[in-house]
Amino acid sequence: MAELTNEEVELVDQFRKRFDDNVLNDDEHRSDQFLIRWVRARNGNLDAAETMLQESFRWRKEHDLSSAVRQEFPPILHQLAPYHIGRRDRQGRLVVEVDFGKWDIRKIVSTLGETEFFNYTNKFFEEIMLEIAKCRMGEKSMAKTQITVFIDFSGYSYSQLLNVRGVQSTINMAGKYEAHYPEILAVGVIINAPTVFSMFYSLVKPLLPVETVAKLQIYGSDRSTWEPVVDALVEKDQVGVGYGGTATRPPPQTPTTAESTTPTQ
Repeated sequence: MAELTNEEVELVDQFRKRFDDNVLNDDEHRSDQFLIRWVRARNGNLDAAETMLQESFRWRKEHDLSSAVRQEFPPILHQLAPYHIGRRDRQGRLVVEVDFGKWDIRKIVSTLGETEFFNYTNKFFEEIMLEIAKCRMGEKSMAKTQITVFIDFSGYSYSQLLNVRGVQSTINMAGKYEAHYPEILAVGVIINAPTVFSMFYSLVKPLLPVETVAKLQIYGSDRSTWEPVVDALVEKDQVGVGYGGTATRPPPQTPTTAESTTPTQ
């Protein structure tokens, strides 16, 4: 994330003064790094940013997001919706891998329920925020406040797209990102996008801020087109085999966050 401009420094100071200590109740919530996300998400409109943040705080309280990272799920859920969080890119930012082509949301929703998937995606985003904090390790710069995301669509099919409940759950996930986790994406690389991807993207794209859309790079199945892009962003040992790297993952029945990873200095 770009460092604050002089104008943004003033905006963040004004924004901070709109909340009392009961709302911004710790150093993280009072920090420039936290507050600028909401200011930028609403293009410097402090009234809109305040409404957005207040609504997000209410949503977090309603769904008890403070305990999301401790919530446990059946091992089958990690197999049906695999991801990995915890490695670092060449700039020290958090790397997130999402094997979205393997996400069987239809089966998750039909067997475990929409609430379980909702809670699972809550944990996904909260793990990301926890790992971003580890990346920063007290730094006051904006450099490590965002993530690099690799999304593999190999295996995604028309049958997944035609499942209404599955697609709606995906749309809800995109809306959750925009409303409650703004400005955390540095770059997103989508690989192995099948023909049906254009239809899928047409449903999700309207929910994403134009700034997020501009950060996405989309590639088909030709490895020679996307592997150099991945290599430019991350060392081989910091990304999984499916993304052109050499890193391995823990078994799906174990936590997917690489808690033992030492943040890049």
